[in-house]
This record gives sequence, structure tokens and C-alpha cells, in this order.
Amino acid sequence: MPNHLGSYDEEAFLAWRGALQQLTSGREAARSWRRSRYRFAHRLGEALVGARHGGDGIKGPVVYGVWLRWGLLYVGQTLEAERRLRDLPVGESHHLANTFPPEIWHKVLVVAWPKLAEAQPLAEKVAPDVVGLALDPAALAQPTRSSISSRRCTRFGTRLRLNQPANGTCLRRAA
Repeated sequence: MPNHLGSYDEEAFLAWRGALQQLTSGREAARSWRRSRYRFAHRLGEALVGARHGGDGIKGPVVYGVWLRWGLLYVGQTLEAERRLRDLPVGESHHLANTFPPEIWHKVLVVAWPKLAEAQPLAEKVAPDVVGLALDPAALAQPTRSSISSRRCTRFGTRLRLNQPANGTCLRRAA
């Protein structure tokens, strides 16, 4: 019989939850845990934008991917790399860090696509926000079929694949 976590290992879940409860067992412990997580997330966010020694780092449009040890987890895109990449591990306006903590991310790849030589002709003719709409994260992640970029949770906790009706066939997006 499936447990409340579906097919997941309940023993591992209980160990994880117990460790978090221990790390936040009192007021000072909880403060220390929060400070430690913030420091880690801040350092990671700064590393993602490449901001070092007072430099600005990456700005503008990017596509990014986050991997766990088993493979690609998430593909995203933004027009504001300087904000989104700093926020990604913090989780303030992005769900990924709340669902999969950055402490377990294996790698993150950031591509400032307008700086690629192949993108120059496009970048000169089309506004970055229009190109950003065309860089559909779910489509970019499609070859792996392991990404959460193409899934959303319903209010009942069930997963839905974007653009897929209940019978499992894919729908084409309206132009």
C-alpha cells in the first residue's frame, strides 16, 4: 500500500524531516539555520550571475538549467538574469528552491544566449522579450522528459504535464 508520499521512501523522508526539526529545535537554532541557508543561497546566487570582486556579472536574457545527480531537473528563462539567478536559490519568487533545496543541486548551467555568435543576427532583429517567449522551457527540456519544467501541480497535489489532456496525448500550443 502506498504511503502518504506515494512511492517515495518514507524512512528517508522521516530522517530528512527529523534532521530539519533538530536543526530548528529552538529559537536560536532556527535563527542559526536560517542564517546558514541564507549565506549559502546568497553565495550561490552571486556565483550564478558571476558577480565577483564587485563586478556586475551576467545581465539580461538567459536560459538556465538545474540538474540533480540523476539528470536535468528544471529549465527556465528570464530577461533579468541579474535578479532571477540571485533569487533562484533563495526561493522568494521561484518555486524550485522550495521544492528542491539548492543544497542538493548537482549543477546549474546558465547560457546568456544573446552573447552567442549564432544568436547575434536574431538578437539584432528581434526584441529579447519576444525571443524569450519563444524559448519555451518545457520544450527545451522535452528531450529528457525528466524535467519538472513541463509539469505543474494541481491544488490536489497531482501532477499535470503542460499541454497534455487527460488521455495523455499532447496538444499543440495556439499560435
